[in-house]
Amino acid sequence: VVNPPSLGMESYGDILLMVWPVWPPGSPSFVLETAADLSPAAWVPVADPPLQIDDVYVVPVDTSEPRRYYRLRYTTP
Repeated sequence: VVNPPSLGMESYGDILLMVWPVWPPGSPSFVLETAADLSPAAWVPVADPPLQIDDVYVVPVDTSEPRRYYRLRYTTP
């Protein structure tokens, strides 16, 4: 069982940033995914790779759509 990191959001004007903590090397990896609906959910990876800034990963996301859902998915190394 893997406990995922907390996924957070920060807003800077018209820019929305998804953020989560960097885990130590050799720890589980996570991919940010998005879906337009949850019934049924069709999760796809967010196109932009995360940027590491200090001890967090940051991904800017498009806010032009009326509703999006986000999650972190565990990936094996």
